[in-house]
Amino acid sequence: MKENDDLAVRVRHAFWIAVGLVIFVLLIPPALIGGKEDALGGFVEHYQTLIAGVLAVFAAWATISEMRRTELAQRLRHDEQMWLLQRNDDLAIMRCVDYAPKALRGVAYHARRFAEHPEVREDGVIWTTGSATAFVWAVNSARVTLEILKSSEITACAHLFTPQLRTTLEGCRQHADLAIVAYGEDFDLLMAVNPDVERVARWAPHAGTKLLIDYLAVIQEQLAAEFESWAANIHRRG
Repeated sequence: MKENDDLAVRVRHAFWIAVGLVIFVLLIPPALIGGKEDALGGFVEHYQTLIAGVLAVFAAWATISEMRRTELAQRLRHDEQMWLLQRNDDLAIMRCVDYAPKALRGVAYHARRFAEHPEVREDGVIWTTGSATAFVWAVNSARVTLEILKSSEITACAHLFTPQLRTTLEGCRQHADLAIVAYGEDFDLLMAVNPDVERVARWAPHAGTKLLIDYLAVIQEQLAAEFESWAANIHRRG
């Protein structure tokens, strides 16, 4: 459709340019050659002001028409670019909301599992194979959280985040960092399956272990919910 419109405009311009050239060829050279005594020369001499005015009007019309066409083409290009940017943003939002909430709730499950373990209490932890296994998975969930927050699915649309979402995201990142700093060592998969209970107890001796991991689960779940709310609000505005 756009190509047909451009072709029609070019044909119309070509037609009027041809008309102008015909007028020029028919009037000007004979007038110059034949002089004022010639019938055509006399006509040009008599109506030269009118002819000049007509040609000037034609030239002005052609100029204005071309300016309008150029302006329309620029506006169409701008609209197309904006549409492409909007589409890219929409795709980024879809990828983000398809990935982030599910991933964050997945790691929150492991943090929650430790915080709600029957051997994990406010005043300390009774370290057994069960509680130690849950603890290793919870601390690993903090590391995975940092990987999630650095993923391309999230960073690709960070420029669209609301201040509230940025604040929660940064809080989640800081709390995951705090959990890793507090409990230090890397845990391999063998430790997650069959942990050394004594080593785990040395890593997490203080009474605040439950509170720290519990809040990690809370902020992971909160961030997951805010991602969904943010995406829904953007789509409603769109």
